[in-house]
Amino acid sequence: MSRKTMVLEVIGKLDVSEETKLLSKVEEDDVNGFQVLPSQVESVRRIFQRHPDIASKFRPKNQHLRTIYINVLLNLNQTMCQPTQELSKDDLNDAYASLAYLTDAGLNLDWLEEKLEEKKEKQEAGKKRMKEVIDYT
Repeated sequence: MSRKTMVLEVIGKLDVSEETKLLSKVEEDDVNGFQVLPSQVESVRRIFQRHPDIASKFRPKNQHLRTIYINVLLNLNQTMCQPTQELSKDDLNDAYASLAYLTDAGLNLDWLEEKLEEKKEKQEAGKKRMKEVIDYT
């Protein structure tokens, strides 16, 4: 058995235009020490206005980690804004996991935990009512 091997020599260099380089850099704004996208600024500001002590015990100093945590918080907050009937059991389980992840890092999210508990109770009450209707018919 013989194998043929082809070796190619690459001559030249990759020419990346300045425009492409600029597009690859994402613009971010600083809100309370967190780097966020311009589209997220208002949401993050609103959270810090309503809950000023949210990050008083937040431990991560690395800016990339801080950005990840704030994005998880924004996604969790977005989930909590959905109508209860649109949330699945998996959605709520994911929300609890996200909440644990964020609170383990030192974020004070008692208000969000209460909101999550309310969603869970409403969902369970809705399922109970549906079962009663089904059993009644």
